Amino acid sequence: MLPWIIGLARTVHCTILTNLAWAFGYNLIGLGLAASGYLQPVLAALVMAGSSLLVVMNSMRLERLPDPDRRALGTLPMRSTVDRAAFGFSAAIARVLPLHSDRALPDS
Repeated sequence: MLPWIIGLARTVHCTILTNLAWAFGYNLIGLGLAASGYLQPVLAALVMAGSSLLVVMNSMRLERLPDPDRRALGTLPMRSTVDRAAFGFSAAIARVLPLHSDRALPDS
């Protein structure tokens, strides 16, 4: 399972860098053309929308990655023994601002 996770992390990292390079390159070229007056604002907006679509489509390629080996998953317990309610934002808020049933909420 760990080699699959490491491979997934490397693939995601590479995709992020590719998307960043694409967006940076487009903005560098587009800004130069727009500042010099060679790129009309409407055309620049269309190209920007196309660039965003390409970045999203490139990221969606990650969905086609293979799933981990099912045999490796079969050795893991089906349920976690960790109480997930004890973690996260709502648990932190509950520790800082405990709700008391005997106290009314202030009017807003």
